[in-house]
Amino acid sequence: KYPNKTLVINGLSIQTCGDLDKFSTLLDTGSSECRGLQSIGTYCGCEKRKFNFTICPDGSPLPDPYKPIAWMQEFSDVPDSYKSLVDSMTCGLFEASLQNLDEALSSVPQKMME
Repeated sequence: KYPNKTLVINGLSIQTCGDLDKFSTLLDTGSSECRGLQSIGTYCGCEKRKFNFTICPDGSPLPDPYKPIAWMQEFSDVPDSYKSLVDSMTCGLFEASLQNLDEALSSVPQKMME
């Protein structure tokens, strides 16, 4: 939906959502790499799930979606297939990945942000 939207993932030659879409065709459907990229699909305009989580408690847009989330790099047990994504995590990508969570997990991200 937004092929020209800026998207940088460390370790991959991806600069836009369009690049991500092209790269995704190289992955095996159902693989952990594919699921990892699908988890940020709403960032590039994919449909959101029924549960629409936002980082801002009032539902307003993020003031700086490109702000890096450095604390995520501290996780040592991240699978190799997700490391590039975690190392490149921004507020906008994080919010997009949260929009793919099940409603039962909705309180977990809020607690992480406190």
